[in-house]
Amino acid sequence: MWSLGPLRLWLRRTDGEWWLGVQRGDFGERSFAVVPDDVVPELEDSTFYAIGSAYREFECAPAVPDRPVVLRPRRPLIIPRGQGATYYARVPLFVRVRARHADQVVDIRTVPTKILKDTWFGDTMEGVYSYGLAMTAERDPAQLEPQPQHLVVPVEIKNHTGADLQFERLSLRLEYTDIYAGRDHLWTSRIRVNHRSGEMNSEVDYTTGMPNMEEGLRLLQASDHKPDNMVRRSFGWIAQRASMLY
Repeated sequence: MWSLGPLRLWLRRTDGEWWLGVQRGDFGERSFAVVPDDVVPELEDSTFYAIGSAYREFECAPAVPDRPVVLRPRRPLIIPRGQGATYYARVPLFVRVRARHADQVVDIRTVPTKILKDTWFGDTMEGVYSYGLAMTAERDPAQLEPQPQHLVVPVEIKNHTGADLQFERLSLRLEYTDIYAGRDHLWTSRIRVNHRSGEMNSEVDYTTGMPNMEEGLRLLQASDHKPDNMVRRSFGWIAQRASMLY
């Protein structure tokens, strides 16, 4: 049994099979315990996995959402030309469950600590299926009140155009970020969004290296995807796209 915040995972191994059950509630701090079979609850969200009998150990690794996340500031705002700001987003951690044999691992399932709502980022012609964040982005990360099951994502936004930038929604792809352990919660590497045109496309730089947020950060998970700077449709707002879906 493995728990973190609102998520509890139950695992049982038999010859050639692993059973994984997912339970949701309020389980407090991270914990791990070996328990007898008669205390394992019956769960609707449970699955058997056929995996070789040599895989006798399991591990729970930190992971990011498998879709882009859409964040919002507390209120719609303007970033004037030549100006910038740093915002912080709180994102529920995903947990990747793996079976292990020596240095070989098999991914079993990736489970969110909290189920995120589905949303669409784009318009009626073009867009991407995403997750919407329940909490707004803040200028001060302490206002997010992060817990151990949360990732705090630092996002620097800079408006390089000759016009005001209206900021209501921002799409981010966290699979390009690294995960670090802090004192009380997790951090991702810093994301820099450089807006250089009058359209909604922006240059997004998913940086490498430890974010300079607190002392003693420790790398937990490096991204498997390390792109160069990407030009993405990052910003969305009603004023320019009245047909945009939410």
